Amino acid sequence: MAWGLRYALFAAGRLLPLIVLGIALHGICFDFFFAAGFIQVENTAPEAIRASGQSLFGVLTYGLGMWLGTETSGRLNDWFTTDTVDSDSDKSQRRKNWRAFWLVPCAGVAMSLFLFLLLFSA
Repeated sequence: MAWGLRYALFAAGRLLPLIVLGIALHGICFDFFFAAGFIQVENTAPEAIRASGQSLFGVLTYGLGMWLGTETSGRLNDWFTTDTVDSDSDKSQRRKNWRAFWLVPCAGVAMSLFLFLLLFSA
């Protein structure tokens, strides 16, 4: 939920306190995600492959996951960027719709949270 809140705060606009709170949530989001993932692997993987499971989790999140996130966010940034020309000066300007940009991962987190609550059993 903290990830969704973080992205919603960024989507809310240019209010500095909200942006600072969103940035502060990064540590909580990052640490709890990775800690929970490593704990889940520790608790569910057979002892013989536990170290391999931890390594696989690390490669998938720190490697593949971050690469996919970088590629996707770049494309999303391009999608929500428009080129306009100022009619008075004839200068080209690039405008980004940051609200829409941040609402996309916010919606993704909401869907993931819903699926987690629906499908995960402790």
